[in-house]
Amino acid sequence: MADDGQVFQKELAVARIKLVYPAKDARLEAAGNGLYRVSGAMVDPKDLGGPGRLRQGFLEMSNVNSTREMVELMEATRHFESVQKAVQGMDAVWDKALRSLGEF
Repeated sequence: MADDGQVFQKELAVARIKLVYPAKDARLEAAGNGLYRVSGAMVDPKDLGGPGRLRQGFLEMSNVNSTREMVELMEATRHFESVQKAVQGMDAVWDKALRSLGEF
């Protein structure tokens, strides 16, 4: 395979993989079996400042720092738990207030 997406069988070019990017307002929709379909406009990579490249036999690195994301997930979970406890406390206060009003 060439950088521009041409697929070769021996020396004969048999196909070309088209490289496109979804526009900012495009959405991914599940198509089933782990496949997704883009609904919306597509953008040519040339319009984004470069032609883009395809490389065969290379492993793309992740653009996510998994350690940082795990820390942020733990922070969000703890924040949710503290808010949940506050709501439960307010619920107990309201319950006690309503019971004492019912005694009059």
